[in-house]
Amino acid sequence: MKARTISAATNATLSVYESGRHENTLAVVKISHPVIDGKDLVYQYKLIEGTMPKAGGATALFIDWIGVGGGVGPGFHGVGAGARGIGVRR
Repeated sequence: MKARTISAATNATLSVYESGRHENTLAVVKISHPVIDGKDLVYQYKLIEGTMPKAGGATALFIDWIGVGGGVGPGFHGVGAGARGIGVRR
């Protein structure tokens, strides 16, 4: 099966468990050019902050997602209330 590509570029935080370390290793990356390759989703990345681990175990990638209004307002549900409220148009 041919890999399909999706165009996108955003920041993400990679959290990696490394045996023998008290806390997970964190790295902030800009991810782009995601490719679905079989059962894997593979990104190109540019390191923004932190260090990439040499090896690791359990890993999580937390991808930033900002809605219309910078995280509050129409199109972004359940976060922030402030003066504008959640999803309130004026």
